[in-house]
Amino acid sequence: MFRPRVLGNGLQRLVQAGGRRTYVTDADVESARRYCYTQLQTSDYDAHLIRRFVPPPVQDTYAALRALNLELVRLPELVSNPTIGTLRMKFWQESIDNTFADRPPREPICILLSKGLKELEERAGTGTKKSIKYWISRLISTRERHMDNRPFTSLSSLEDYGENTYSTLMYATLASLPMRSMNVDHLASHIGKACGIVAVLRGIPVLAAPPRPVKTPSGMDAPATREPTLLLPLDVMAEEGVKEEEVFRQGPGAAGLQDAVFKVATRANDHLITAREMLKKLKAGEDAGHEFEHQGEGEHFYMEETDTARDIRRSFGVLLEAVPAAQYLENLEKANFDPFAVKSGGWKLPWRIWQALSKERLAWAKKNHMVSVGAGPSAPWAAGRSWCRLNPGDIPSAKFLEQPCFFAISDHDCLRQPTSSVNVVKMLYELIAIVRPGSLTEVKEIASTVGSLVIKNGGVIRGINNWGVFSLPKPVTRHQIKQTHGHYFVMRYDSSSKVHQDIRSTLSLEPRMIRTAHVKLGDGKLETLARFGAPRWKSMIGEH
Repeated sequence: MFRPRVLGNGLQRLVQAGGRRTYVTDADVESARRYCYTQLQTSDYDAHLIRRFVPPPVQDTYAALRALNLELVRLPELVSNPTIGTLRMKFWQESIDNTFADRPPREPICILLSKGLKELEERAGTGTKKSIKYWISRLISTRERHMDNRPFTSLSSLEDYGENTYSTLMYATLASLPMRSMNVDHLASHIGKACGIVAVLRGIPVLAAPPRPVKTPSGMDAPATREPTLLLPLDVMAEEGVKEEEVFRQGPGAAGLQDAVFKVATRANDHLITAREMLKKLKAGEDAGHEFEHQGEGEHFYMEETDTARDIRRSFGVLLEAVPAAQYLENLEKANFDPFAVKSGGWKLPWRIWQALSKERLAWAKKNHMVSVGAGPSAPWAAGRSWCRLNPGDIPSAKFLEQPCFFAISDHDCLRQPTSSVNVVKMLYELIAIVRPGSLTEVKEIASTVGSLVIKNGGVIRGINNWGVFSLPKPVTRHQIKQTHGHYFVMRYDSSSKVHQDIRSTLSLEPRMIRTAHVKLGDGKLETLARFGAPRWKSMIGEH
């Protein structure tokens, strides 16, 4: 007979929580790791990318913490009875307590967290475990208080929410290094508050929409587990004249919604600007410029002065949480602060995370306050470089993209304004790229990414050719999906070796890529693809 289950195997987990395991095998840890990594890849792609850049000893702990956060975030969507939600929160708190007592339950998150705690104990002793447990318990209690999805009373209460959730996750990760630095915690506080505000803005299109109908096994519509809700601060909504019912019915057409979103987004942007300016000062050996308002609260106590520059280098992978938040705010601005029209980060996010890490710079918080009118997309490179914008019909090699592209044309200086240049040794490279099939748009975006990187650093695009879709020599599995075909394109460009390495690193992080080959002109590697026929290179002026 069919028996409904709460939250998948939720009732089973509650029953099994009483029987504790006395040991965890390597197979258990590997299975738990796969579970947590998959959860991040499918439901928290920002964390999936950042995990690769946090220090290796804490990558498992980071994945466990973010997977736990996902479980807690999903609860309001999945439970219709507050009692069940309370039981689930109690289950997680008891599971965490047992994990820190070295009795992890049969729960992937707890198994992976336990493994990270044991490694931490081997590196730094048992002293820092108490701090991690405090931060995780604070995360759980905060999520429990907000299970009913009530709107925040004020913008300040929304900031407190960000401090007690996303900043707290960062504190727990830092404690796992271990890292106890007031300046790093101060940076994490501002970044976490911005992330919390961004999370609320991102959730508007989801939570304000009516829940999707769910069928029972008998074919009847199951009762809705939630009502539409709007989590924007009440004081901001009152100032801008936003009415919840209008948002539920009209969506982006509701009066005052975009102005309210603008005001809330500006506060998040302020925190990112503050973090960026703090980082500059601290790396220069200066004071942060203002006091850490949470010093002395919870586990924020610091016994002695530390080497701030060293601490920032060690913990910078954790501070990368600022990059996805900044990119969302940038995309929100481009959408004129309509949260229903924001596009995903796409291919730019992995590149920006990698670039922020390589330069140890939080460079994507806008320096000035956002403006809600006339905010259009900016060029994909830094201001100060003047390049001629060419339409697809202007140059044969641009026809492949069928969209406006940016090219540097070495033989036609009259088509561009003069730019300052530095004498850098350049070489001619060929890029052979295999993209997952099915969408020419994705191929265009990746080709545009490479072209932008070359041109913004003073290189030249010599030619580009779209070969189309072919079967792969052998199946390739990427992101748990087996690919048997790929969309091939080839690009020839002049660049410095550093830019060439940047392109390789960028494409290695691009989830839509299957394979790439980077060839120096004349080394003969291109002949290995002869079964596709010789590429017909298209130059800037004509074919050759």
